[in-house]
Amino acid sequence: MSAIDFAERFEMSDVKNLLERALISDELDLAIGPIQQALQIKDADAVVSSFAGLGQRGWRTLSLDHRRVWLAEWLREEIWKVEV
Repeated sequence: MSAIDFAERFEMSDVKNLLERALISDELDLAIGPIQQALQIKDADAVVSSFAGLGQRGWRTLSLDHRRVWLAEWLREEIWKVEV
């Protein structure tokens, strides 16, 4: 799968809405799970490394802006994995 395919899936799905819902979710698993499903991400390596050390408690303490940064970094890593 190419990065373009990944981006097209991103645009064609409701991921943008899922991102907004993820930002307001205090449960990390509930925030990222629907995004993984929508983008058909089966390998959890990137999500584990992206959120390592943060955990549920850390996620709850982040502001919406910081949550947005964490989610963006995770998705960048997912895109990088697709390109490699």
